[in-house]
Amino acid sequence: MAFLLVMVAALGGILVAAALVDRASRRHGHRLRGGGSMWEEEVREHRRDVRAGDAQHYMNPDRAWTRRQRRG
Repeated sequence: MAFLLVMVAALGGILVAAALVDRASRRHGHRLRGGGSMWEEEVREHRRDVRAGDAQHYMNPDRAWTRRQRRG
């Protein structure tokens, strides 16, 4: 029984700490993003790369237009 109480207390402490960190982050303007918004960004970036590649006909050895190259 004592083990269960210790585990519940530890889990509760972790959840309280996470809530405090989240609250502090939100005060500074940080927001969590869902998987859907990240997926939309990936699709948008891929479309941009495809359009840029089509404009260069994929024949130019300079790949600076790809997302990987833009990030460095």
